[in-house]
Amino acid sequence: MIDYQSFTYFYFVFFAVAVLWFGQKFTSKKNTIFVINVIFHVLFFYFNKKQFFVFQVILLVGFLSTKVLCRNKDRKALSALFVTVTTIIFIQLKYPILQLNIFTAIAPTISIIGLSFVTFRMISVFVDLKRKAIKREITFIDYYNYLTFFPAYLSGPLDKYNHFVDETEQTIGPEAKDQLQNVYRVILGTFKKLVIADYLTTLSIDSMYTPDIFMLPFVKVMFSMYIYSIVLYFDFSGYSDVAVGIGGILGIKVPENFDNPFASKNIQEFWNRWHISFMHWLRDYVYYPFQMFLLKTVKIKNIVLVSSFGFFITFLVAGLWHGSNKHYLFYGLYHGACFSIYLIWRNLLQKKTSSNFKAFYNKSQVVRTLSIVLTYHYFIFGLFFFTDKYQYFVNLLGNK
Repeated sequence: MIDYQSFTYFYFVFFAVAVLWFGQKFTSKKNTIFVINVIFHVLFFYFNKKQFFVFQVILLVGFLSTKVLCRNKDRKALSALFVTVTTIIFIQLKYPILQLNIFTAIAPTISIIGLSFVTFRMISVFVDLKRKAIKREITFIDYYNYLTFFPAYLSGPLDKYNHFVDETEQTIGPEAKDQLQNVYRVILGTFKKLVIADYLTTLSIDSMYTPDIFMLPFVKVMFSMYIYSIVLYFDFSGYSDVAVGIGGILGIKVPENFDNPFASKNIQEFWNRWHISFMHWLRDYVYYPFQMFLLKTVKIKNIVLVSSFGFFITFLVAGLWHGSNKHYLFYGLYHGACFSIYLIWRNLLQKKTSSNFKAFYNKSQVVRTLSIVLTYHYFIFGLFFFTDKYQYFVNLLGNK
C-alpha cells in the first residue's frame, strides 16, 4: 500500500509529521515515533499480511533474546548463539537455493522486504550487548523503533542503537534553518532518484541488460557501465538523502551514507565514502572480530597480512549479502583481492620509498588525478561482476 518510489510515501511523511507534532503534546517523542512506525508497517505490508505477522514474530523473538542476554553475566557464548541463529534464519529467508527442507514449504510466505537491514540491526544489538557497549535498559519501544524506523527501514543508513535511542529522547526539535536543510535534502534526494537516476537508466539499460551484450563493441559497453555507475550513485545516494532529510524532520539525526565517493584517491578512501554506514557495520561486526581472531587465536604477527585477510573476508561477506548467485561471490572476491593488493602496495610505498618520493606522491596534482581516475575504474570494473557481465571480458580476451 505504501511504495517508497511513489507519492503515497510522501503522503505518509506528511501524516507522520502531523502525528509527531500532535502526539508529543500527550506523550513522549519515542512513543509517538513508535505509533508512526507501527502504522507504517501495517500499511507497508497491507497486501502481505503473512509477511507482517512473521516480521512481528521475528522482532518479538529478537527482543526477548536481548532480555535473556542482559540477564546473563557471561554473554559471549549466548551472544554467539543468537547471532548464529539470526544469521541462519536470514540466509534461509533470503537465499532460496540454500534453504533447508523445513523452510521450503513456507518460504514464499515469509520473503520479507527490508529483512537484510533489520537483521544487521539485530546482530549489532546482540554484539554490542556482549561487548557491554549498551548499558541502558532495552525496552520494547526502543528496540522496535531502532529496527523499524521507517525512513531508514528498507536500505539504511544503518545506525548504532545507543545513538538512535539518544536521538529519540531529545525533546528539543530542530531549528527552523535545520528544518529547511532537511526539506532540501528530501527534495534533492527525490530529484536524484526519480529524475536523474531514472533518466540515465534509459541510456544504459539497453546494452547493460540485453542478451546480446557480448556482441556489442567495447566502447558502447564501457559507456553503458559509466552511465550505470552514475545511476547507482544517484539512485542510492538519493534514497539516503531522503532518509536523512525525513529523519531530520522527525527530529532523528540519521547517519550520512555517501561523501562524494568518485573523488576518492584510493580504494580505502572510496569505501570510506560509499555506503558509509554499511561499511562501518562490516568493519565493526565482521572485520574487527575476524582480525582479532587472526591475531589472538591463529597468532599471525604480520599486521598487513592480517588486515589483508580481514578485508578479503569482509568484502566476501559484502558480496554474498547481495545474493547467492555466483557473480556476487566473484564481486566480493574482486573487491577483497583489490583491497588486499592496495594494502600491500601502501605498505611498500611507506617502507621502501624515499621521503622525497613520498612527498612527490602525496602532493603531486598529476598523481592525485591519476589516482582518482584509477580508483573510479576499479569501481567500474567491479560492476561487471555485480551485474553478471564479467563474461564479456572473458570473451573479449579470448578473442584477442
